[in-house]
Amino acid sequence: MDNRPCIVHKVSSATPSPHSPLQAVLGLSVSGREASAQKMPSKKRLCVYVGLGKGDSLPRWMNLVDKIIGFEADVENYAYIKNKSDPSIFRDRLELLNSAADKKYGNKLLHRSEDGVSNSFYPIKDEKDSVEVRTMNICDYLWNLRRLSFIDYFVSDTNGHDFVILKSMEPYLIHKRIGSIYIKTTKAKTKK
Repeated sequence: MDNRPCIVHKVSSATPSPHSPLQAVLGLSVSGREASAQKMPSKKRLCVYVGLGKGDSLPRWMNLVDKIIGFEADVENYAYIKNKSDPSIFRDRLELLNSAADKKYGNKLLHRSEDGVSNSFYPIKDEKDSVEVRTMNICDYLWNLRRLSFIDYFVSDTNGHDFVILKSMEPYLIHKRIGSIYIKTTKAKTKK
């Protein structure tokens, strides 16, 4: 199997916000949903966005950064983003990868939801179907292949796979090479 990432398309959401319990664990600026109205700092260079879904948050992030490297595992969502991305607006500002970010290269089963945006590597209630998707070691891709020494914003919306991805980003975390981390979270629904 080819272990090199496949960049299929280049064109030229989570809404940012601050501090969650992960900040204490990681010792970094981690954000949560509660501060979405807070004024954001001036435009930064780079955002890595994992789990783009249908790309609804892309316009907001494009206003904050010069470039986005986006990962979307679902081929249907990937095609949707690719088709709706206006090259005259984005130019070389969006690098879109049809791959799941993970700790290793390979393949994994993705459970796809009816709405198309709640997909997960873990079983879900409203599962439409499941498909095998390509995975890539996100840290290896960013650190070794792209030679990125700093990421201004790291956004993760992977419906339960976020901690695995953060653990795989250890070199960036240890050397404090990520400015801010944004992770979409929801309150767990537990039985009483």
